[in-house]
Amino acid sequence: MEAEKKDVLDGLIANLNVLPHDAVDQIARYVSGLKEEYNDIQLIDASILRPLEEESFVGLWSDRSDMTDSPDTIRRMRKG
Repeated sequence: MEAEKKDVLDGLIANLNVLPHDAVDQIARYVSGLKEEYNDIQLIDASILRPLEEESFVGLWSDRSDMTDSPDTIRRMRKG
């Protein structure tokens, strides 16, 4: 992941070097806005998450004979 991020950043820097100063300023303001927008979002460390298959809701309806096609059942329940 870090290598990919470095490649992206290297590409951005190369592109920034050929842009006029006004365009670089515009990009800097945009990035600053993104930083503020995402400032409060905390990244989740994926290593602490359980695999989806281990979540308690997986297989919740496996013993229900009336729900052999759960997406269809949900669609019908939503329609009422």
